[in-house]
Formats: sequence, C-alpha cells, structure tokens
Amino acid sequence: MAIKTVDKIKHSNIIEQIKKEVSIMKLCQHSNIVKLLDVFETIGHIYIAMEYLPGGDLLSYFKTKKNKINEERVCQIVRQIANALQYMKERGIIHRDLKLENVLLVDNNDQSDVKIADFGLSSLQGPNQDVHERLGTLHYTAPEILSGKPYDASVDVWSLGVITYVLLSGTFPYDSNDDSEEIR
Repeated sequence: MAIKTVDKIKHSNIIEQIKKEVSIMKLCQHSNIVKLLDVFETIGHIYIAMEYLPGGDLLSYFKTKKNKINEERVCQIVRQIANALQYMKERGIIHRDLKLENVLLVDNNDQSDVKIADFGLSSLQGPNQDVHERLGTLHYTAPEILSGKPYDASVDVWSLGVITYVLLSGTFPYDSNDDSEEIR
C-alpha cells in the first residue's frame, strides 16, 4: 500500500480539498482507477492509504522507452483511461488534472494496466450544475477551463487527447515554456 500523509497544521489551507479528494475517491471503484483502501485522521495528520502501484507514472514509463511506444500499446493505454473516464462521467466526477504524471502503471511489465490517480483537483458535478474553476496543468487543460467558461467531464477527454498525442508523437500539440505549469 502507498500512504499519502497530510500535515493538518502545515497544510491547513487545503484540508477541505483533501477531504473532497477522499470523498471522490470513495466513489471510484473501477479497475483503471487507483483504489482508496482507508483513511485515518489524527489531531495533526490525515493518512490516505491507497493501493501501491510499483510501475510508476506514465511519464517515467514513456521516458524509459525513449519517447517511443508502439501504436498498439498506446491504444491499450488510451482505452483503459477512456474506460475509467466514462465510469467517472457516469458518477459526475471531473478529474481536471489528467496528465502523464497522474496515470500510474500497475507493475513494471511492458503490458501493465494503467490507473488514474491524484484526485486532488477533482470535482463532483451535479445535474444542471456549472463548473467554472480554472484548475489543471497548462499543457493538458481544455480551452473551456482556460477561458473561464462552464465545463463538464469533456475537459478530461481533451486531456486524454493530449496524452494520446504525446504518446504517439513524443511532443505536445502546442508550445509552452513549462510543461508542469499549473493553473490555480
């Protein structure tokens, strides 16, 4: 198991965000989404126990392959992410920070399954509810988020398109000076 530890005093400004992340993860019971095992809270800390995925993240995997993955493998990865996104959409969950670093491999096998992780910027969207917050990582962020327009789970499909493009071409579909720049 992997344990995410949050110091409640040091990170008092994000405690509500952490609790929201946990509540969203509790809703996710899908083979391509990291499993939440348990949550423990003490006076000073929150401990989030999740399944351990020793394969690392998709960005690291991609780099070990020298930025070259064959199309068949890319199709397997994209299909698994898309299945998880469909599951999330059916439950009103928008990830909002889907990127190579937030897709984990189950193990070190070249045919390893992948799982979506890190629901820290996720949101629940109810029927007829607009979502407007400008959150995410710039390279992967859908135009609706950048422009401040209302959006839905389709922003995650945009991010999946960017991931697909990167896995197939080895580059991002548009320029930026910093691929890790976050919008908050």
